Amino acid sequence: MSTMTQARRDAIEYRTVRGGLWVAMRFGALSTDFAVGEAEMPAFHDAAKSCGRVWDVVRLLYGLHPMIPPLSSDPNYLRFFTMHEVEAIFKITREQLVGSLRGVTARWLRAKDQQ
Repeated sequence: MSTMTQARRDAIEYRTVRGGLWVAMRFGALSTDFAVGEAEMPAFHDAAKSCGRVWDVVRLLYGLHPMIPPLSSDPNYLRFFTMHEVEAIFKITREQLVGSLRGVTARWLRAKDQQ
């Protein structure tokens, strides 16, 4: 199976808590990495978005973006990025990247427990 076909099969659309329509291009990986079900995506989005700059890391790694992006959006960012690319963009090490993602996981699990 081609990478593009796999990416299409892995992508989901979801509505944010505020009603915006978004896509998660690498939902399978996101679901595995953060223990998120498809129905939980609005709550996960809300929890992860509150993580500041790390939200941008999550967005790039898992290909999260609005279905209809603002006109000011850079079309090069409407895809998912590799860990190596994200490290280069944010000038961080793999250990820092993994630590940031652990922080998102912790925040998500706390939010999930409060639901």
